[in-house]
Amino acid sequence: MPRDVELGETLEAFLAELLASGRYSSADEAVREGLKLLRQREAAWARLEQDLRKGVDDIEAGRTVPAEEVFDRLIRKYEKLAQERTA
Repeated sequence: MPRDVELGETLEAFLAELLASGRYSSADEAVREGLKLLRQREAAWARLEQDLRKGVDDIEAGRTVPAEEVFDRLIRKYEKLAQERTA
């Protein structure tokens, strides 16, 4: 399914640089790589949104941990890591 895409001056120049450098052998290859990266980014955003929704649901349901408890646990964790590094 062929498509004509208008990249604009800036992206056209960037694509030309990529091709001239030999990093990509064709515009199609470079665009495919860009779309793969975009798909990964979109998947990461979807996971983040899902995690945020879960967090909001947990808060609304009262499933929370007091901040002091979390901070104490983090302090112990990083003190242990620091001790392991100096040992």
